[in-house]
Amino acid sequence: MLTFPEMQHMANSLGKEGVQASCEVILDSRSIVKRADPDVSLIIPVYNVRDYVDECLLSVLSNCHMISLEIIIIDDGSTDDSAVEISSLLRGRQDVQALFIRQDNQGLSAVRNLGAKLARGRYLAFLDSDDFQMAGSLCKLYGFAQRQACEVVLARSLVYDAKTQHAFPFYDQWVWDRLLGRAQVRVISRLEEPNLFLLEPNANYRLIRRDFFHSHRLCFPAGRLFEDQPVHLRMLALASRIGLIADFHYIYRVNRPGKITTQRGNTRFDALEVALESLQSMRDLNPPAAIGAAVLYSLIRAIWWCGGMTFPGQRHDFFSKASQIVRDNVPEDWLNDYWMLECPDSPSQRPVVDALMRADVQKLVGLSAGMA
Repeated sequence: MLTFPEMQHMANSLGKEGVQASCEVILDSRSIVKRADPDVSLIIPVYNVRDYVDECLLSVLSNCHMISLEIIIIDDGSTDDSAVEISSLLRGRQDVQALFIRQDNQGLSAVRNLGAKLARGRYLAFLDSDDFQMAGSLCKLYGFAQRQACEVVLARSLVYDAKTQHAFPFYDQWVWDRLLGRAQVRVISRLEEPNLFLLEPNANYRLIRRDFFHSHRLCFPAGRLFEDQPVHLRMLALASRIGLIADFHYIYRVNRPGKITTQRGNTRFDALEVALESLQSMRDLNPPAAIGAAVLYSLIRAIWWCGGMTFPGQRHDFFSKASQIVRDNVPEDWLNDYWMLECPDSPSQRPVVDALMRADVQKLVGLSAGMA
């Protein structure tokens, strides 16, 4: 346990980083483990995951003997015993550079942004606390990033079904196959590869060089769900060297009670605000039309999925707003190249884009009825 003066000193330091006064430092072993700045800072947001956080942390701790790892855990106002589980796992681990703080609930984006501000590592990584990592994979990503001087390194993901206890490749496996073929690794230069922008926009399967993250003022949109997309797209568009590794790194848990991404209702409208931010941000970068087409495909997938997860009575309003956003913000050359894209679900997605561009809301509502 930290002494009161140590707690007070840390609280004052955190305050300088813009943390709310309600922030409480539970543990800071970073000053105890006397080392140079860590290789990687891993940021783990926590909210009511008592039954899953131990598996998450154990997967992370397996990497500590391979690289210099700083673990930043932020409990975002949990009302269960998540903090008890975390404290129990970290207690006595003098070999671990860990910062564990607790704050009033502010949402996933705010937690990630705070963690990135507090991080000291050369690279940043994120991991949701109901998910986990493959043993040793973080070390592989870091080693490749260092050798190849990459700002960003991505690796494949798995989906773990909590009901069946079976794992299978993530939903963008076909994109990885297209990007890598039979190769085990690849380095992509800036704006070289449109297929890169077809990858799922999940923050958890990558390393990002910390100075790159901050110099481009990357941050997750606070107060909204589906927050990964703008950061994901902008990151890929700005990085000079992006590494791809065929190995599996991140394991995404599905079919657990209380998972945010399975909830229906008003929160799905956040996807429209995020799509608008993504479109405007990418349009300002003026990428080649082929990349704009891939961006459009990725955003339409998110919009369509979220529209289908609203309640039936909300869909007319949802698709009206979606149509306005797409019509007002998609450049013509992006749209022209979009019609030439060949993706597994292109035949089913093209009628959606056509209806969005023609503001045929009734057709969109009718098509979405088959998604229930």
